[in-house]
Amino acid sequence: MVNLSGLQTVAKTPVSRDPELVVTTPFTPGQGGAKTSCAEIVAQAKQLDLTNFLSNYAINDKATASSGDLSIKDKLTTFKTMLSTSDTVQSIRDKTGYSEVNTFLTNLKNIHLPTIRLVDNCLKEDQQIDMTDYNSAKAIEEESKSRLESILTPEQHTSYYEGWFPIVRPMTEFSLFTLFGAALFLLLVSITVFLSMGGVIVQIQIPELVFPQILEFLNYYIPPGSSYYLYAGLFFGLIATGIAFRFKYI
Repeated sequence: MVNLSGLQTVAKTPVSRDPELVVTTPFTPGQGGAKTSCAEIVAQAKQLDLTNFLSNYAINDKATASSGDLSIKDKLTTFKTMLSTSDTVQSIRDKTGYSEVNTFLTNLKNIHLPTIRLVDNCLKEDQQIDMTDYNSAKAIEEESKSRLESILTPEQHTSYYEGWFPIVRPMTEFSLFTLFGAALFLLLVSITVFLSMGGVIVQIQIPELVFPQILEFLNYYIPPGSSYYLYAGLFFGLIATGIAFRFKYI
């Protein structure tokens, strides 16, 4: 126990009680229970109970509020509380007991605190879960799932060497009928163009008796012959609705 004597208050009067600090070496790294390697620290933490393990590094708490200071933190807290009554701007280098206090604090900074940080880091690393095997197994599972899906539904997956158009992959029923309809439409347009170039004119007239009441009503509001636009709009509207339903837009 060292008394830091000769301190004064802000009013330049001696303090009522000299601050006291226990300067006994808390522990010696590498000796006794204070280990300096992660393997030894982790093994010691698993073998000892919490109180004994913490006491090896002077970081254990008091048993009760009235118990004596055991840990480095409690001792420094008590010393700081006793210093609070003195003037903080006064020099303490020339005070009695300063040398012992300074040596103790320097040893804490350079020797004891690095060991306590080592204990903290070792225990944190030991508690971390190694995700290497899990990540490897997850990657294998995702690759296997992708291969299975490509086998079960090859028309919905492209390989590394394929593009978006299913040249090699099997086509769905919807794609097959879409290509067939497009090919038939282009064939009819080509035939019509060639006939027109040969002087043959083909006219397609759609009878307006499909919806007579509706057309009779619309004749008052639309120009004559506009029913063809209505049929065309209805036709392409049905096609667009089918495509939207197929791709789950509606």
